[in-house]
Amino acid sequence: MFLGWPVIEGSDPESSEAVFWWLVRLRWVAVLGVALVLLLAGPVFDGLPAGSASGLWITVAGLLAYNTMLALFGPHRGWPWLTRFAGQIAVDCAALATFVHLAGGIDNPFLPLFVLHVVNANIILSGRAALSVLGLAIALVAAVVLGEGSGIVAHHCLRQPGEL
Repeated sequence: MFLGWPVIEGSDPESSEAVFWWLVRLRWVAVLGVALVLLLAGPVFDGLPAGSASGLWITVAGLLAYNTMLALFGPHRGWPWLTRFAGQIAVDCAALATFVHLAGGIDNPFLPLFVLHVVNANIILSGRAALSVLGLAIALVAAVVLGEGSGIVAHHCLRQPGEL
């Protein structure tokens, strides 16, 4: 048990429901935090890569819609592959990879946040599922780094203050 929650998903229905709502609350914090960072980095400091703001805001809107769906349906309705803990963490990893790619790629200071998803997975999922999340995180980081490094996808450079 970790803070009253089961280490392995589904071992206790009451605790599993608490973990579900914990993840939903964490995602609300993440959506608000990313929106605040985008507001500050974009219009205030003009530090977002040219042409990436719309993609970043679309990703925020997607996370907002996903979390709203989870909040409305709760842990017992909706698509099991999207509402289960592993599905939620996978969606969060994909959103983080999109944010990282569109806001600096390997230069993005938030790249290490993938560790938080791996830690969350290790807290609430079985060992095998947590290992899958680790593999997904590594694959997403590798896709961003190798894709941008090889030129398959465009690298979006973060602008430094005072840079045109």
